Amino acid sequence: MAEHKYKILDSQPSKCKTMTVKDICREYDIGVNKAYSLAHKQGAPVVYNGNRILFIRSKVDEWICSMIGEKF
Repeated sequence: MAEHKYKILDSQPSKCKTMTVKDICREYDIGVNKAYSLAHKQGAPVVYNGNRILFIRSKVDEWICSMIGEKF
């Protein structure tokens, strides 16, 4: 039996268009305080649902790449 070189994912990629702070922490391996700090940064791709912060999934990668070299 041949061994697979690739990791088999147990779950499907999310079809949700937004990410919570917890999702951002898991996806980008950052802490909760840093995620909230990023959410309050000028130009962050977020929307607020009451007190709940939701990152717009399609914009997050591009936004993070635009901050390469910055300290935050």
